[in-house]
Amino acid sequence: QAAQIDDKDERDVVSLLGQAPLGESDARGVVNVAYVARLCAGEWGLYYDVLAGIAQVRGVLESRDDLEPALVQRVREALDRLAAAIEAEPKPTKWKLRAKVGTHKRWHDDVEDQDAEDHGPPIPPGGRERDHPRVSSKATRPITESRWPWQRDDSRRIG
Repeated sequence: QAAQIDDKDERDVVSLLGQAPLGESDARGVVNVAYVARLCAGEWGLYYDVLAGIAQVRGVLESRDDLEPALVQRVREALDRLAAAIEAEPKPTKWKLRAKVGTHKRWHDDVEDQDAEDHGPPIPPGGRERDHPRVSSKATRPITESRWPWQRDDSRRIG
């Protein structure tokens, strides 16, 4: 997830939305609007970043006079449809509570900060974020101790 998009990302979005049709399925070559909307409804930070990116690309469309008018119209319509689907998707209570906090609390790491050496191991599939060494509130264990279930020494377990 990129919190900020650059010029290359803007060109990629314009190219993708100018060529690929929008749809509601995972058909090859189709942008699945329903899937994107569901993802954004599941995580407020992604929702915020995607809508900010949509706004940024809209601004690019307005400022560039070297783009074909038909392309600009197709991309603008695709952005509108995508934004409408994201807004219309029902949001869970957890999302709504996070939305109330808004940008006052950081929701992403800067790209420069995403070095695995600084952040520890990734959260494995099926793992819990609270078990991650960087997120855990249990400061009594050293950060180097493994907390992943498959790496623990279970010989000390009773029962």
